[in-house]
Amino acid sequence: MYTGILCSVCPVKMTKPALSYFVYENLFRSRDVDWLVSAPEMGFLFPAFDDRSTNLYGALYYTKDTSHSHTAFTDRIFAAPLPMPAEAQKETFDAILTEALGEECSCQVVQSVQEQLCSMIAEHKESGEPQPLLLDKHAAARVLEECGVEDARVEAFERRFEEDFGPEAALPPKNLVDTKHLELRCPDVTIQVNPERGDLVETRVIDGVRYILIRAEEGVQVNGVEVQIGE
Repeated sequence: MYTGILCSVCPVKMTKPALSYFVYENLFRSRDVDWLVSAPEMGFLFPAFDDRSTNLYGALYYTKDTSHSHTAFTDRIFAAPLPMPAEAQKETFDAILTEALGEECSCQVVQSVQEQLCSMIAEHKESGEPQPLLLDKHAAARVLEECGVEDARVEAFERRFEEDFGPEAALPPKNLVDTKHLELRCPDVTIQVNPERGDLVETRVIDGVRYILIRAEEGVQVNGVEVQIGE
């Protein structure tokens, strides 16, 4: 038997004026403006339900907008710091990767990191393992090592990971990468690539100018018009 408290915080909003059809009277009338309960903005379940049992030392917290944690509410209810939101985890991870790798933070390395994390997520999903997949600083460092990053850069990454996330932090890889998109962005150009075809993109310096090169074999379109690429 599991007994818990489920709390949903739902905003109450006034409906907009509208025209309704009353079937039995065969008439159209203006619908009365009234107050309706909207979908939950946040809520919590206490105690948490972990491993098919009650966890009195935890609670499940929900927020509709992951970029807004409603800290004023959570501070009063839980009196404990919340985990970093998924969006903030990705932004922090990206910043750590950029600063720790420095000049080694190339397009190829970032693509390789993304591919390895996506592969880990896919393998874990296929395995059916009930425990969630988590990535700590050591596992993240091994990913960088496999991508060919030099030891000094890997150590710098581990230090920043611990400083920003905490010494015992373990993050879900799905919060750190976009498994559905591979995006390359410049001030005036944005390129989206199928994550499984990152091999089509490379960076190169030609005559002192840096370029992003995309191998275009067939089916090239510009605003819906098929174009030909000459020799």
